[in-house]
Amino acid sequence: MPVAELTLGGITHSQKMTTMKNTTSIIASVAILWMVAVAGCAGPEGRVKTALYDTAPRSASTRLDVFQVGEKPTKAFHVIAFFTAEGAAHDEAECVQGMVIRARQIGADGLVILEPEAPNKSIVFKHGLIGPSPDARVFKGNAITYDK
Repeated sequence: MPVAELTLGGITHSQKMTTMKNTTSIIASVAILWMVAVAGCAGPEGRVKTALYDTAPRSASTRLDVFQVGEKPTKAFHVIAFFTAEGAAHDEAECVQGMVIRARQIGADGLVILEPEAPNKSIVFKHGLIGPSPDARVFKGNAITYDK
């Protein structure tokens, strides 16, 4: 004898359960992809690009002198690395924090923050709203060590 199948609005119970399982699988997959993407960007130092000029081995430092745009150290120094970090104007603190962390990791004595660039500020959008953001910035800094 065939078993009667319960239908709701023309959909059988087994079809509804299969649809729910598929939906749950899709949601779980999207959640996992999102977590992997976020983990890949974890920490502000993850967005910092580094050009090492001096690769002499140094221990990581815990103290760092930070000089704002236009300021220079009074002691003799040399640049050991150049950093850039891209972000929106409102991301400046996170980008600078990333450079501070990276400078400490390579054993720098100080970080000289350079004038950020706004590479898209003169772009005129002629074809709709999609395009590079005029709010984009490239934050830059030099990691330094003091001459001994």
